[in-house]
Amino acid sequence: MARLVYLIFVSSFVAGLAGCQPSSAAPPGKTDAPPPMPVSVSVPKLKEITDYEEFTGRIEAVERVEIRSRVTGYLDKIHFKEGSEVKQGDLLFTIDDKLYQSEYAAAKGAVSQAEARLQKATADLERAKNLRKTVGAMSQEEFDKINAERNEVDALIVIARANLDRAEKNLAYTKILAPQPGRISRKQLTEGNMVTADTTVLTDIVSVDPVHVVFDIDEGTILRIQTLINEGKFQSARTNNNVKVSMGLGNDTGFPYEGVIDFVDNKIDPKLGTMWVRGKFPNTVVANNNRRFTIGMFVRIRLPVGPPHQAILVSDRAIGTDQGNKFVFVIEEGNKAGYRPVKLGAMHEGYRVVESGIKPDDKVIVNGILRVRPGAVVAPKLIDMPVSAINGVAVQLPSKDADETAPAGKEAPAKK
Repeated sequence: MARLVYLIFVSSFVAGLAGCQPSSAAPPGKTDAPPPMPVSVSVPKLKEITDYEEFTGRIEAVERVEIRSRVTGYLDKIHFKEGSEVKQGDLLFTIDDKLYQSEYAAAKGAVSQAEARLQKATADLERAKNLRKTVGAMSQEEFDKINAERNEVDALIVIARANLDRAEKNLAYTKILAPQPGRISRKQLTEGNMVTADTTVLTDIVSVDPVHVVFDIDEGTILRIQTLINEGKFQSARTNNNVKVSMGLGNDTGFPYEGVIDFVDNKIDPKLGTMWVRGKFPNTVVANNNRRFTIGMFVRIRLPVGPPHQAILVSDRAIGTDQGNKFVFVIEEGNKAGYRPVKLGAMHEGYRVVESGIKPDDKVIVNGILRVRPGAVVAPKLIDMPVSAINGVAVQLPSKDADETAPAGKEAPAKK
């Protein structure tokens, strides 16, 4: 009886298990395939561009002069406002001129005295000549003496007039005028201090318009430019005064200010491997009599290093890194992701130049490349090519996916 009960229990258990199985099993060797990966794709931009190199420079004055006194004396008065713009000929300082007034008066009196002696010596010589016409009226010795006195007075009057000219100039030098227009610095001395001629620096003036911008070009860029010049594709700044250069301040987006290269040094510094180059830029008044540029500012320089040419541009978001090699994914037949190694160029207006590896009509994956594998089927959505960066700052597109919000040029952590 017990054995019969056991057999009934086993049969019921097996029937229960059979009822839990699906009514129809999937064919052997087949599984449910995941849906295609959604990605954003863009067509590369095709645009005529000019290759540029960027450098760091500094603004310098075209002209700078230190203001010194040409006479010694006590500083009597200061006539300018520190930090203001002055015009050529403006009165800046006054040196106490009492001593120089006296010297001028004495020199002027000496000239009058010499002129009176010249008048008397000239009259004596004329009388001596008349007496010489009468035989025996004057000896040769007496005539020679009168003539020598006349010549001596001639020399004395030359000396007296030279002393007067010097005294007059020294008196004028007690008023120190601006030798050039520009912005004046602070005063180095206050009123009442002793000023030594040609030694004491009172202040300095720098010209404000135009300004120079100096920067150093590395040897590699120099070789690149020289090759283009030798091939006739670029003009040398040494022979062409119209080679353009652009500049941007620290708070500017891009390089909004245009100037020209006006000097290239004659050698490369062997210690630094760079060459000194100088540009010239207008420095206009922008508001409240203030100039746009200030002497000594550090600036960003963009220099053209080739002729205009057609280029393919993509976003940095589309570029991946594979063991140091750069690549992009493009949409191939059947919406498959195709792996394309690329050679990259410089940034241009927020996009990266692709020198080789893709064609202008390729559809490049710009969002989701970190989840894509070569040959994977994707679901592409066409969007406009996003900007990579503006003024060196990465631009991020709105996305909920951490992979797609990674800054341009950096890969997000791989998913586990």
